[in-house]
Amino acid sequence: WAALARTAKARRELTEASQVAQELLAFVGLDRRADMPAGALTYGQQRLLEVARAMAANPRLLLLDEPAAGLNAIETEHLAVFAVLL
Repeated sequence: WAALARTAKARRELTEASQVAQELLAFVGLDRRADMPAGALTYGQQRLLEVARAMAANPRLLLLDEPAAGLNAIETEHLAVFAVLL
């Protein structure tokens, strides 16, 4: 109900969630594509977006099943660099 009523708390939570989303997109290198629909991203970018979405839940452990499956060599290299940063 708070979100429908647009209370100060709901607005603050939305601002915080948006900030976290922007930070995660920047972390995976998709910050310049934040306004694009997910379907307009390349397959490799969609995979990175999936990782960012999973990280948004703030897990203690994140298990990835075949994270490079279906990626080309450049996308795989980018994912490998990203994985080292985790």
